[in-house]
Amino acid sequence: MTGGPSIAGTSGAILAGGHSRRMGRDKARIPFGDRPLIAVVVDSLRPLFAELAVIAADASVYMDLDVRVHADVYPGKGPLGGIYTALRESRAGRTFCVGCDMPFAAPALIAYLCQLAPDADVVVPRTVKGYEPLRAVYGKGCLPRLEGMLAEDHLRTDALFAGVRVHEVGEAELRERDPELLSLCNINTPADLADALRRVGSSCAS
Repeated sequence: MTGGPSIAGTSGAILAGGHSRRMGRDKARIPFGDRPLIAVVVDSLRPLFAELAVIAADASVYMDLDVRVHADVYPGKGPLGGIYTALRESRAGRTFCVGCDMPFAAPALIAYLCQLAPDADVVVPRTVKGYEPLRAVYGKGCLPRLEGMLAEDHLRTDALFAGVRVHEVGEAELRERDPELLSLCNINTPADLADALRRVGSSCAS
């Protein structure tokens, strides 16, 4: 996309605070083509947001990415801790949060989610597999609920959704802008990585 950031009133945040246990090594730094996976995710989102940040357990690890990096306010608290930090640090009223292991961007879908339901606290995709909390838009109205949950070590994402105003985006609606739902694919295991690289190779060859 050209012509500058296209999504107004929303920041972007890439969450990179996980332990990568199923992968066996730091997912964010896995080579994806000729670059680390997280660099691919950063570059896919950079044209979409005027404000983009990485949220990490150790901010110093990602200073080479030419993007703002914030250390988790509540380290070791999983995605909810990353979402909290992203919202607290953002200058925008809403923040699109994505995992560092989700390299397929689908800009049309991201823009749609960010512009949908401005009065909702959360705009979240939901498929037959359930919620997709790391392809979702969160408003600052979530902060009090998040802070309380983190203080109590109550870290289930669906528990957050039970206490705020949620706008769910169903699978049919998602497929209108991302027919194969590639933007919801994440890389948790070596097999996931091999499959994603095959997809990239097929795309480059076509």
